[in-house]
Amino acid sequence: EEMGKAGRKKVLKNYTWNGITSKIEVLYKSVINNY
Repeated sequence: EEMGKAGRKKVLKNYTWNGITSKIEVLYKSVINNY
């Protein structure tokens, strides 16, 4: 039970981090394209 909780938290953290980094990547690319 405790292990499953920790695993879910880890997965959730990874998902949110991937979402953040992909958003930054898109912004970064659009900025480069505008110059």
